[in-house]
Amino acid sequence: MHDEGRPHQEEEQILALAKAFEAMVDAGESRFFDHDDLEMLIEHYLERGSVRKAQQVHHFASGLYPESLSLQLREAQILASNGKHVQAIPRLKNLLSFEPQNEEIHLTLASLYSQMHEHKLALQHFKAVMDFADEELRKDLYIDIALEHENLGEWKQAIRILLDALDEDPSNETALYELAFCFDKDGCIRKASDFYTKYLDEHPYSFAAWYNLGNAFQRLGKYKEAVDAYDFAIAIEDSFAPAYHQKAEALTALERYGDALEVHRETLLLDAPQPSTFCYMGECLENLGNLEEAEQYYVQCLDLDPYFVDAHIGLGVLADLKQGPEEALEHLAQALLLHPHHEDTLLMMATILKKMGRHQDAEGCLVELLERNPKNEEAWEERVDNLQATEAHEEALRMLDNAFEHIQPTSSHLGYKQFVSLFAIRLDGEALRLLDTLLLADYHGMARVLETYPGLLDDPRVASRYARYKPEDMNHSLTHLPERTTKPRESGLTMVMDKGLSLRQAEDFLEVCAGNVDLLKLGFGTSVVTPNVKDKIKLYQDAGLTVYPGGTLFEAYFVRKQLDDYLRFVDDLGLDCVEVSDGSMVIDEDDKCEMIHRLSKKYKVLSEVGSKEAGILISPNKWTTMMQKELQAGSWKVIAEARESGNVGIYRPNGTAHTALVRRILAKVRLDDILWEAPQKPQQVWFLKQFGANVNLGNISPNDVIPLECLRLGLRGDTFFDHLPEAMAEGVRQIPDEEALAEE
Repeated sequence: MHDEGRPHQEEEQILALAKAFEAMVDAGESRFFDHDDLEMLIEHYLERGSVRKAQQVHHFASGLYPESLSLQLREAQILASNGKHVQAIPRLKNLLSFEPQNEEIHLTLASLYSQMHEHKLALQHFKAVMDFADEELRKDLYIDIALEHENLGEWKQAIRILLDALDEDPSNETALYELAFCFDKDGCIRKASDFYTKYLDEHPYSFAAWYNLGNAFQRLGKYKEAVDAYDFAIAIEDSFAPAYHQKAEALTALERYGDALEVHRETLLLDAPQPSTFCYMGECLENLGNLEEAEQYYVQCLDLDPYFVDAHIGLGVLADLKQGPEEALEHLAQALLLHPHHEDTLLMMATILKKMGRHQDAEGCLVELLERNPKNEEAWEERVDNLQATEAHEEALRMLDNAFEHIQPTSSHLGYKQFVSLFAIRLDGEALRLLDTLLLADYHGMARVLETYPGLLDDPRVASRYARYKPEDMNHSLTHLPERTTKPRESGLTMVMDKGLSLRQAEDFLEVCAGNVDLLKLGFGTSVVTPNVKDKIKLYQDAGLTVYPGGTLFEAYFVRKQLDDYLRFVDDLGLDCVEVSDGSMVIDEDDKCEMIHRLSKKYKVLSEVGSKEAGILISPNKWTTMMQKELQAGSWKVIAEARESGNVGIYRPNGTAHTALVRRILAKVRLDDILWEAPQKPQQVWFLKQFGANVNLGNISPNDVIPLECLRLGLRGDTFFDHLPEAMAEGVRQIPDEEALAEE
């Protein structure tokens, strides 16, 4: 009780002291005041921004105590409060020569240098205090030092300091939040999720850690995991409103609009109503088809904040859905007044204007949008649509040529529009060749085209292609098949090794297998010696495959210190994916990770772990450590080495899997982050039986792609019963005949 009342007593004492001093000044008198009381009074006035009164007290105190070093410190602080940093710093440095371990002088200097953007000098003084600070002050100093590194853009150093802070005091919530910010700025979201997951193993009741883990999962697109993390945060701290808001956002991303709506309603019980909450509730109701109630929430949002752009856009969308285009345009025009050049608003206006037949006005909106962001693919689509709606197909083709200067020419959406216009102006041969490529790369994209141009199927050449390229998984009515991930995907990947296919062989391979292949590796150094390699790469890329050169080629350039030449070679081939490996030579792991980090800023990076030499053994701990470090450095996937022969790395010389090694790896590294090289059928079968149909497999021969897909689906003898219900499999499995075995 006594301790709890002390701050209040001290406040009363300071106020009484201030009253006495001001009364003395008003009366023109001179009284005696204790040194510490005057110093405390200066601090009181500075804290309240009353610099003039602080100066008055200091002037009076200096007359009574002219030799006081602490009053000289207060003088420097008064100068700093007046913005006179240049005058304050020499005084502080002079004081420091008398008291080199005075933490208040160091901290004042650090604060001044930070305000002057001299962050390295600020760091010197914060670090100096760290050597003699007590435990409570050290907790704050870690944050101060981390913030200075953040001001310098030194995110890795800031992360290191914050981790030290948490090692010393795991309950430091400020460090937990700052760490999340630094991971985000450094582009290490996966590293953030790994850290918070590990932290929670030891501190499961930290709501701040659960909240930041949820944010990391949300940034990674793992919305279900994010919802679970937010639920734990809410269970621990049920009044923590940000967790509710973020949970609702994750549920919206999962298209669970009803659940998201309920969470938004819960936030209204915790916080004063926010315009954003009402707007998000309107969006949920809009997606649920409850347009009248959605409108009410958008209006409530604007009652709180008439300048909330998204609510005006929401009302525009509702008006359009209710077949009120003129009203929709009014709302969208209001949104543009508040936020000129807003891309979503301009795009929506163009769509509505096009439907109204106001094609020239629609074109104006789209031109304005693309002048500011020429990489907006949706805007190019709308612009071409707008021209095609008026049968201006030749102009649409010229527009597409312009679009492909800014957008990847592999875009199937724009490709299908190109097909439509080519076909419309009777360039049938070119149109049908393009259609072949598009159906291989994105068969389902044709459905969008047929919604607008159903008459295309009246042409037997188009109809026959549409039927012929229909994916295998659409050609059956079999039940009890495993659900395969769809492209583009993160799991269930198939990587094929091309060891020197000709152009004709590549075309034949794609005709049959393109829909089942994700990655195409130009094995070892074949991209250097294969004729027409650029043409072949374009074939693969047009079919939607990610192409990259084998890791051995990277090593060949690396050992010759020709890395810049390697990158020029990759760029010249038009590749956006590379492999970093050390299977044939020794590369320091830190150097390898630095290389991965550097390349990941421009390319999708796969890194390979393991040696190509049969006699080189790597411990399981080293396997997992290397994989974890390389993923944190920026690898999209790590490849578990096996060579094209499948008898090294994760396999024994006889080709069987090192099961203990695989289990040890998976205890520390996520299954979806690993691409297992499995060139032999028994190896493919083993991984599929252990980890299911959507395990990532690589080094697959072109001739084995369809057989592998059959294995994944349980359509080969080796995996025939793996996905069948037990009731269906019972009694029909083939069992060895014991009598026949006995006769043998």
